[in-house]
Amino acid sequence: MHRSPRPGATGWARVFAGLGLLLVSSVACGNPGLATATARTVRPRYTAYGRVRPVSLTRLRAGRAGVVRGLSASPGQHLKAGQVLGRLRGPAVAAALAQRRSAVNSAQAALAAARHALSSERQKRASHLSTRQAVYRAQAALARAKGRLATSRADLRATRRESTLRAPVAGTVSSLSAGNGERVDAGHTILTMLPAHRLWLRATYYASDADHVRIGMRGHFEPASGAARIAVRVVGILPTVRADGGLEVNLAPAGGAGRWRSGEAGTVVLEGPARKAVIIPTRALVLDRGHWWVLVHTAGGDRRRHVAPGPARGDETVIERGLSPGEKVVVRDADLRFHHAVSRHYAPPD
Repeated sequence: MHRSPRPGATGWARVFAGLGLLLVSSVACGNPGLATATARTVRPRYTAYGRVRPVSLTRLRAGRAGVVRGLSASPGQHLKAGQVLGRLRGPAVAAALAQRRSAVNSAQAALAAARHALSSERQKRASHLSTRQAVYRAQAALARAKGRLATSRADLRATRRESTLRAPVAGTVSSLSAGNGERVDAGHTILTMLPAHRLWLRATYYASDADHVRIGMRGHFEPASGAARIAVRVVGILPTVRADGGLEVNLAPAGGAGRWRSGEAGTVVLEGPARKAVIIPTRALVLDRGHWWVLVHTAGGDRRRHVAPGPARGDETVIERGLSPGEKVVVRDADLRFHHAVSRHYAPPD
């Protein structure tokens, strides 16, 4: 039979926070081969690999067909939201702008004429040379002229906006899809950006660790570059499991935590709620036929007990199920004594 020196609880917790657990002296048990199971408060930690990723890429698209002029952006450049990067020019853009300006001029002239007509009708009305209905019609004509002018001005602003290339958000340019002098159609991608404030950290948890991760859990991110750790919290858990069995978890900075960069990788450590646990020396555990056992010392002798070990640190292991605080377990030659006890129940073959 093979006996592992410590249970294979890889992820539940590798650190017992603030405990300073001490191995119970065999002298305290009155027997150099025994140890007492003790109760301690433990806080599980779940560790995984994580990488900072953008929530989504942002693309600057051409608002209309035209020729790119004065484009000043380059990959890696940080841009402010609304920053002017260039313009769209060409015959089509010039014609559209001229048409919009002409419409504004016509609307301004119509508004001036409507105001003059209303003033005239009011003067006539004061002299009893016009009717009240005529004044009402002039007022309605003035309102329509104002509306047309507002619409034509809005159309001109929209055309100017469509022909101006501005950074849609604050962020960093990742790639360019068009250059100066290139003709583009409406909707064509000019450049792609990584938004500065739309990044999250994605970590992948496996096995039993994935079952313990919950939205709202807090921990920290340790960049592989050696930069200062960043406090994080779980904001989302993907509903599907990856092909390799991993569960993807999305995290965001917690509170006023430091900023990270897209593509940055490192270790994510999440902390579970503190709870009471039973601690025993790891050498008291015996692995037999895929199950973990201990020999519990009683007044009637040593008894086998099936247990469920949790995480191990150093010479100590948490026992999830099967033992109670105060019970004594065999630690000296536990595997030998365990299998010797088993062999007594079997007769050698003929």
